[in-house]
Amino acid sequence: MWRPKEITEPSQLRSLRLPDSLLPVKVIRLMYTHSGSGVLALAYNAIHKLWRWHKNEQNPTPNATVDIAPQIWQPPSGILMTNDIKDANTDDTIPRFALSKNNSYTMTSFKAPLPASTCLAFYPPDNNIVAIGMSDCSILMYNVQHNSVVQTLKGHQKPVTGLAFATERKMLVSAGTDAELCVWNTVSWKKVASKFLKLPSKRTNNSQAETRVHFNPDKTHFMAVHETQITIQLNWILWVPRQAFWFYCRCRHAVYSCDGQSIFVCVEDGGVSILEANPLKLKCRINCAAYMPSKRSAIS
Repeated sequence: MWRPKEITEPSQLRSLRLPDSLLPVKVIRLMYTHSGSGVLALAYNAIHKLWRWHKNEQNPTPNATVDIAPQIWQPPSGILMTNDIKDANTDDTIPRFALSKNNSYTMTSFKAPLPASTCLAFYPPDNNIVAIGMSDCSILMYNVQHNSVVQTLKGHQKPVTGLAFATERKMLVSAGTDAELCVWNTVSWKKVASKFLKLPSKRTNNSQAETRVHFNPDKTHFMAVHETQITIQLNWILWVPRQAFWFYCRCRHAVYSCDGQSIFVCVEDGGVSILEANPLKLKCRINCAAYMPSKRSAIS
């Protein structure tokens, strides 16, 4: 019987702790730059941190790698890129950020006057347009350059927590806290389809649970991520689910690999699961003890 590989010891993998000379603060959001040569983080105190891998003989590409430590970037002025959260309660925020496709700027949200923004996604054809999911169940298409709302999409029944574009198909997929998925046409900005994920009956529905959506690299299908499951949707008009993977421990985040062949999942206990994307099955599980230093080693 085939069983997934279990990684429980540091000797079973290669890892790298990113150097950081700044005040150690909890990281609440993390993403790669689109070029793959940097990692961008959003800290609990609203400071952005950027690590870059530079081109050299050992890393001619250059890409993120555990073989070479990156450098944390700091502006020449010494003024860190920080969000203004003086009027926000950081214990009651839904932090979000998105990176434009040319890595030129980020858009970040902590908590604004109600209704608050709950998720962000840049519109790929135009870096000046960003989709903003709102706590009042609407989606705003916002022009950053002109500081104006160009479209307001209404159709969700609960706050919007996930947004993903498929430009070639002229589609926007959104998701809400009630596990409803909606598909919008990006020409008419009309809703063309919607569906609720099937949630397990034996588990209490968490009204605050986020549902996120991600397209695979070639945009042929998308993945819906809920704390209870990952579902691959093959046809988002007829809603033909290709397959689903259920979690006994809450799923926190999931993302496709760059080639779309794997899915990396972070679960509530700090472990990382690696799934095959097709067919959807677990191939490796990394225990948090394998990459997180023990208290004893951290002190020494």
